[in-house]
Amino acid sequence: MDDDRDIREAVIELLQEAGYQARGVADGAAALELLRTNKPSLMLTDFKLEDMDGRELRRRVRELLGVSAPPFALLTGAQPSELEDISGTILLKPFTSEQLLGVVAKHCGV
Repeated sequence: MDDDRDIREAVIELLQEAGYQARGVADGAAALELLRTNKPSLMLTDFKLEDMDGRELRRRVRELLGVSAPPFALLTGAQPSELEDISGTILLKPFTSEQLLGVVAKHCGV
């Protein structure tokens, strides 16, 4: 998920061409709504969304899904100092398609 439509569409296209099923949404609220009917193996999300940041989205996903919440990979252009208390996978923009596919493969296989 990325609020930048061009980035979101490019990531989805890359993942689909690599054999993954991928869906994209523009903001945290849309992601939470999608999670009510679909459970992904991994959530790729921009850290800075228009309606919430990656910390808030991850907290809400965990509230909604509990222990069945998928892992997160944050895609961000944020400064490292903004990410000090973030655990998990972080891909700093600009990242390569190989880096992104490596993260996805680690969590989803194919």
